[in-house]
Amino acid sequence: LIPLDPVILNWVITHGGPESPVTYLGIWVSKNSWRILIWLYVLGFILRSEVWKRIIFGAVLANGLTAILATVLKFTLMRARPDNNLGPVSFFHLEGLQNQSTFQSFPSGDVSIVAGACGYFFFTVKNQLIKLLFLLIPFTTAYARLSANRHWPTDVLFSIGLGLLAAYW
Repeated sequence: LIPLDPVILNWVITHGGPESPVTYLGIWVSKNSWRILIWLYVLGFILRSEVWKRIIFGAVLANGLTAILATVLKFTLMRARPDNNLGPVSFFHLEGLQNQSTFQSFPSGDVSIVAGACGYFFFTVKNQLIKLLFLLIPFTTAYARLSANRHWPTDVLFSIGLGLLAAYW
């Protein structure tokens, strides 16, 4: 899929942008994922629901595990971001240890942590419509990261897979 990265990224940037509602939702979810989970956990205490607290705690663990895995991979692979104009096969840049933000494209931390938490909900919830909604939320964050030109499409696809795998585990 890496050869298709520039084509897909160009399409998303051309048709997306910060004014898109999908982009807005994706940014909001990624920037507030920890707050949302903490608020839901507190709500579980208020409602005195052990099942609710257990589900939210599992989502927090999946979120945290995914964040750790994504960070380790970012510092190991050091893939150049699309705005560096180095191309989609640009990995293992040692200068990424000093100039970290420009060589930490793979995987997307924002997408992976959202996918970890939503993936846990996806695997736990029984209602099919709600499961589908939880599965779609990481794609909104992925779309937002692509439209901001911060990640390649394969970065965000891998990140969704990483989050779902951590949630399943």
